[in-house]
Amino acid sequence: MSWMCSVKVRGRVMHSALFGLFLALLPTGQQSAPVQVLRIAAGPAGSDSNGAFVLSEERSVFSRSTDREVIVFFQWEDLPGPHKLVAQWRSPDGGASVTSAIDYSAREKRFGAYWKLPVTPAIALGTWSIEVTMDGRPAGRFTFEITGAPVVTPLAKRPLTEAEVYERLNGTFVVLRRSSADGRELDPAAAFMVTPGTGQIYTVIPALDSADTVRAVMADRTIHELTRLVAFNRPQQWAILEAPPAPGQALPVRSEAVKIGSRCFSMEGTADGVRVLVGGTITGQAATVAGQPVVVATFPSAFGMPGAPVLDEYGELFGMLGAGMPGDSRPVEHIVAARGDLKGAPVIPFSLVSTQPTAAPVSLAALRATGSLMPSVVGGGQVASGGFTRAAVKRGDTGPTEFVEDFSVRDKLIGILLNWAPAERLRGQAVLLVFDADNKLLAASAPRKVDFRKGDYVRSTWQVPAPAGAGRYRIDVLIGANTYWRGFLRINP
Repeated sequence: MSWMCSVKVRGRVMHSALFGLFLALLPTGQQSAPVQVLRIAAGPAGSDSNGAFVLSEERSVFSRSTDREVIVFFQWEDLPGPHKLVAQWRSPDGGASVTSAIDYSAREKRFGAYWKLPVTPAIALGTWSIEVTMDGRPAGRFTFEITGAPVVTPLAKRPLTEAEVYERLNGTFVVLRRSSADGRELDPAAAFMVTPGTGQIYTVIPALDSADTVRAVMADRTIHELTRLVAFNRPQQWAILEAPPAPGQALPVRSEAVKIGSRCFSMEGTADGVRVLVGGTITGQAATVAGQPVVVATFPSAFGMPGAPVLDEYGELFGMLGAGMPGDSRPVEHIVAARGDLKGAPVIPFSLVSTQPTAAPVSLAALRATGSLMPSVVGGGQVASGGFTRAAVKRGDTGPTEFVEDFSVRDKLIGILLNWAPAERLRGQAVLLVFDADNKLLAASAPRKVDFRKGDYVRSTWQVPAPAGAGRYRIDVLIGANTYWRGFLRINP
C-alpha cells in the first residue's frame, strides 16, 4: 500500500508521506498547555483556496467502490515555532498501523494539517481511525467508516464571498437605539429580520432591559419605535419584537449544528448608517440550553454586537450574539462583565427561537410595569460609585472600600455602599429591592427619607440577608419611583 500527499512550501511542491500543511490566522495558544483542537473533518477530496485547505465535502463514511482516498483534516491553535506532528492510522482489526512524522515550523498561532489514506479495492471494510500527536501531546482523533456500497452524499453547498455575506446581512440587520426615561442615549444593540414582510425582528432580552424607549433603525435607514413584544424567553435570552413589515430577501436558516473551527460572520453598526461586516471563528462551546449547544464566536477585530445575527460561511443563520450567557440577566451596559472569561461572544442558538408559536403581542410598557423587563436607571451620574461589600461599612467611615460581586451560600449578609454626588437635588423615600435572575422581586428594605442637595457628597449603606440559593441576583436602589443605581451579584455554591 502506498502513502503519499503533497506539501506546498513557499510556492514549491514537496512530497512527504501522508502530510499536507496550510496556515491561517487566529490568536492565543500555549505550547506547554494541552493542544487546542479547533476542528477535525474528513472528505474524499480537497484543495488549497486563498491560503486555506478546503474539503470538497465533509463526511465520515466512504466507499471503496467509488472513493479514491480519505483526507482527514486537523486544525489547531498553539504557539508558533517548531512542532513535531505524528499521525497514526489504524485499520478496523487494529492489525494495520502506519505512522507518519514530520518536523514543522509554524509561522502563525493557528495552523493545520491533512493526511491522505488511499482507498483501494482491497482495503479493509469497517471503522478506521487516525490519531495525531503534537510534540508528544494528544492533538485529536478521528474515526470513519469504509463500506463496500456507494455512499449517497448531499449536494455540496458553495461558500459565499465576503461581499455576498455582507449583502445578505445588510439586508436584514437592524440597529436598536435605546434610551432611558430621562432621555439619555444608552449603548446600542442589534436585531435582525429573518423573513421580511412578516413584521417580526429578533434580538436578545438584554437589548430591551434598562431601556424605556427602543427604536429600530432598519436596513433602509427608516426609524420606527418598537412598542410590542411577540414572544420572549429570559432564561434562553431571545426575544421577538413586532415591527413594521420591510422588504428584503429571506434569511436561510442552518438546519444542523455548527462545528468548532467553522468560519462565521456577523455585523456591527451605528444609528447613523454605518454597517460593518465582522468575520470570526467558532472557537468553543460554553453551555447547553434546552438541548442546544451555545457556542462561542471569536472575532479578532470586533467585540460582537448583542442581538446581531451570526451566519456560517454559506450565509445561513444559526444564532444571535448574546450580551452574556443564557440565564445571565445583565443588560447591554454590563456586557464586559457578562462575557466574563469566555474569550469571545456567546451565540444563542436560533433553533431555540424558530420553533416558538406566534403569541399575541404585549406592550413593552406593560412588561416593564410588571417587572418582566428592567426599567432604566435614571439620573446619569447621580451615584459617583457603588457596589457590594462583605463587611459592614460603619457610620462615618469615609475610607476606600473593596467592592466584590461574588459571594458564597455561606455568606449571611451582603453590604451595599453608594457614594452620591447629585447633579440636582434628590429627596424622597429611598428603598432597596432584591430581584432574582428572572426579575422576580425577592425582598425590599424599609424606606428611608433622604434629602441630597446638589453638589453634596453623601454616603448611603445597607445590609441585606444574602439570598439563600446559588445564582445571579440584581439589586436596585430607588428614590421614589425612579431607579438611581443597579448592581448585579452572584451567589456561588
